[in-house]
Amino acid sequence: MLKFNDSYPALYADSILSGEVGELAQLLLGVSPDGVMLIEKDSLTVKLFNETAFALLDGTCEKFIGLPFPFALLGEEPHELCVSREGRDPIYVSIRKREVAWSNQTYWFLAMRDVTARVRLRERLKSDSLLDELTGLHNRRGFVTLGEQSIRLVERDKLGLLLIFVDLDGMKDIN
Repeated sequence: MLKFNDSYPALYADSILSGEVGELAQLLLGVSPDGVMLIEKDSLTVKLFNETAFALLDGTCEKFIGLPFPFALLGEEPHELCVSREGRDPIYVSIRKREVAWSNQTYWFLAMRDVTARVRLRERLKSDSLLDELTGLHNRRGFVTLGEQSIRLVERDKLGLLLIFVDLDGMKDIN
């Protein structure tokens, strides 16, 4: 494994690829605010990554170069994964994967971005939409959502279900 020219942001590659990566590619990939990785398609072996990918995946060079990529690579559409980080809160990373051919070899080019704030906001909005702000109890939308989920669960497991619904008259006036 080689680390390229120290006058540019860090970019790591295995010794086979290092001679083929030019200074311009090194500069562009090294300064990218997105994490970038090149994965050999057949073996899923990590061949190259930039400093941002290194930071996002909370890794060390030894954990990546020459080893299989440690996460599932789903379809072509971006997907999110939760990355546990030693001694710190986990983060959510969006990964976009593209197939590229280079030097008679096929690779997956991965672009990664920290989407933790977006995921936490989405979770908070979902929770807020299901709960009554005053009581903290599930509102009608929460009731329907949980009810549908429970019905699917009992149908799948072939279990029985008892549903009790209580409606209090005059609560609108109190609220």
